[in-house]
Formats: sequence, C-alpha cells, structure tokens
Amino acid sequence: MVTHVVASALKRLNAQPEMVKKAFLNCGISVRPDGTEDWLIRIKDIPSDQIDFTGWEEAEEVIVKDDDPVDPLCDDEEFLVADDDELLLHTQYHEEVIKQLQERLRRRGLRVSGKKADLIQRLRDDNNSQKCREGDTIYIS
Repeated sequence: MVTHVVASALKRLNAQPEMVKKAFLNCGISVRPDGTEDWLIRIKDIPSDQIDFTGWEEAEEVIVKDDDPVDPLCDDEEFLVADDDELLLHTQYHEEVIKQLQERLRRRGLRVSGKKADLIQRLRDDNNSQKCREGDTIYIS
C-alpha cells in the first residue's frame, strides 16, 4: 500500500516540475549561492526585509578545544575491583524493590526500617561480616 502511494505521488511530482522548483525556492533550498536570489528566502515570523545574509561567507571557523585529560588517580570516583561474583554481590540489591530488601533483612534478623540506600548498606555490611567470619573458620579434614 505504501509503495503504491509513493509511486502515485512521484508520478504527480514528475508531471509538475515547476511546482517542485517553486517549493524548493520557497524553502530556500535551491537559491543561488551568490546572493542574487536571497530575496526569495522565506523564514517563518521574520519579514523579508529583515532577513540579511551579508557576510555569511566570511564567518570564521570555530574550533572547539578538547578538555585536558583527567588523571584517573586524581578522579574522585570510586573504582571497584572485583571478580564477577563480588560484582554481583555489590550490585544485586540495587535491582530489588524495597519490599524485597526488607524481606532479606527480616530473614537475617536485621532492622528493616530506613531508605533503600540504608537497607542496601545494611545488607552489604552483613555480607562483609559473614565473609570475615567465614575467613576466620579453620576446617579440619
């Protein structure tokens, strides 16, 4: 259906080349670059006598200077160096809603009040304390 509509529009445009030229002139697309047809350019809400293109070809090229690179050691961001399992533990709680975080805290016997960031921090602290306890355990076989 779309192909048919486009094909019929193309046939009509081919039959009326002057209409296409006039539309291009009205939009300012095909005016001469030497300025002899600037009077044909129309800009919405601006009267034709106030449109002035003088000096446009003399405009200087603006060069934007790149910012100086920042030394990563001076950056205030915290870098997390971890393997996949540690990274998962560090980020998994952010995806959960508050109700899920509160349920995790209840199962661990921890306080469930506070903002989401507080709940996440409490769970992380508990994870870290469990790791410390596991690291202190000596297994005898």
